[in-house]
Amino acid sequence: MKRLLVAVALLAALAACGSDDDTPDERVTTTTGGATPVQTTSTTAAATTTTLKAFGNTAVSSPDTSPPALLTDVQVGAHDGFERIVFRFGKFDTVPGYTVAHASGPFTQDGSGQPVAVAGSGHIAVRLNAAAHSEAGQTTYTGSKRIQGHGSVTEVVMLGDFEGVVSWVIGTTNEKPFRVFTLEDPARVVVEVQSP
Repeated sequence: MKRLLVAVALLAALAACGSDDDTPDERVTTTTGGATPVQTTSTTAAATTTTLKAFGNTAVSSPDTSPPALLTDVQVGAHDGFERIVFRFGKFDTVPGYTVAHASGPFTQDGSGQPVAVAGSGHIAVRLNAAAHSEAGQTTYTGSKRIQGHGSVTEVVMLGDFEGVVSWVIGTTNEKPFRVFTLEDPARVVVEVQSP
């Protein structure tokens, strides 16, 4: 009987910690590497505060890490005031080195040199010092190589996975300011493109 009372008291305490506000703080439309739009709702947690850099047009880079991280997913999402592209890496990886900068075409496929069309009159090149395949040659990124964007981002296109570098281009309606930051657990490189 004593255990039952303890369990009931614990459940009552947990219920009291819940929020009365079921209204989500933000609506997000996300497209994954499979290019299938998914409606998701997220709520903002008040536990952590992150200060983001301002949007700008200057190239952003970070040094290499080793061993190379393995790309596993790419997601594109529309938010109020910006669009977010997330490059996600393996569960045990650290954030790889990267360079993100405005670029002008024409663009070519890494390795073969074949031309690759990227929609939009503005472009942001993303170079990740990572791989999309294991040392045994097994593909770790199986999503689409051309992901539909939202609003200011027209599309996100993979140029290649060649010699320890994974290259992507973000097509935009015109030259747009961007910002870059990283997240851990799992390792992610995040590019946010300002939208009107």
